[in-house]
Amino acid sequence: MNSKPMKKLFFGLCILCLCCSGCQNTSQNKNQSKAEHTETGDPDELRLDNGHKWAANKETTDGVKKIQVVMEHNPQKSIEDFHKLGRELTEIERYIVRKCTMKGEAHENLHLWLNPLMKKTEKLNESENLAQAKKIAWELEIHLKAYFRYFE
Repeated sequence: MNSKPMKKLFFGLCILCLCCSGCQNTSQNKNQSKAEHTETGDPDELRLDNGHKWAANKETTDGVKKIQVVMEHNPQKSIEDFHKLGRELTEIERYIVRKCTMKGEAHENLHLWLNPLMKKTEKLNESENLAQAKKIAWELEIHLKAYFRYFE
């Protein structure tokens, strides 16, 4: 039996194993990164402006602050409370969109932050039980904090 083909086969299998384990680690890193973004409320693509916060228009920042106040003062005891909160947040989000005067990359990054917020609010409006609504409200609170890490 010729050992040269066996060596090639063995070498090929070793390379295949290394590639597969490398892919698995990359996948695990992406999943870990995604989990970290979920915990911080930062969408994956959102970034700073060369290490600095993006300049947001006053109405946008005022709207985000108003969302925080509304969330703090909502009793959040029943599913109806959460649905009412969702309706109020939807109105404020519409105000933010209407009043936005931002342009360029700052505007693009705002929407990287704003679109997930609006999706979470929509889920809150559609929540079917208290546990689900509480979880979504918690996600909204975390997501709101990310605004002030990226915008001023």
